[in-house]
Amino acid sequence: MLIYSPLNLTAFLRVLGHLYNSGHPAHWLSDVLGNLMEGKIKTGARAPRSELLKVRETNTPMPVIEQSVAPFVAELSTLTSIWQFALPFGLTSSTVPSIDTIRQYRVDFKTVRDNEGNVPVFVLAILNTDIFPPQASMRPYLLSDERGRTEPKAKRFRETGVHIISTW
Repeated sequence: MLIYSPLNLTAFLRVLGHLYNSGHPAHWLSDVLGNLMEGKIKTGARAPRSELLKVRETNTPMPVIEQSVAPFVAELSTLTSIWQFALPFGLTSSTVPSIDTIRQYRVDFKTVRDNEGNVPVFVLAILNTDIFPPQASMRPYLLSDERGRTEPKAKRFRETGVHIISTW
């Protein structure tokens, strides 16, 4: 079961600002953001595994593994470039695109089925159909943990075959 959350990556940048204002060191937050924008992180955190997480699930220790966040890097780095003036700390990452390279596009959908347009986690997935033909669920292919698909095609899809855009 998926967890419905109306938040998107702009909320993450606000959380980083809050963490800085709560006393977390600027260089630590900048490193976290920089590592995310490089597309891979080492963490013991996992994607939610059930709807309405139980406290014991959040306290279950998991081994630290390298996970891919590559599908979200294009949006995160773009938002970081746009909003870096609002961050209360500087960035040390060289992966932040220049604001001059960011473009705005508009797409009008002629029809959107009611059940799809009203889902609070509606995202745009731009994918390379040569690597991954559209399927009912991309979730197992996006996960790079024990529950995700591990074959080389799935890894290639995560690394180079998809961009997820959550900000609408």
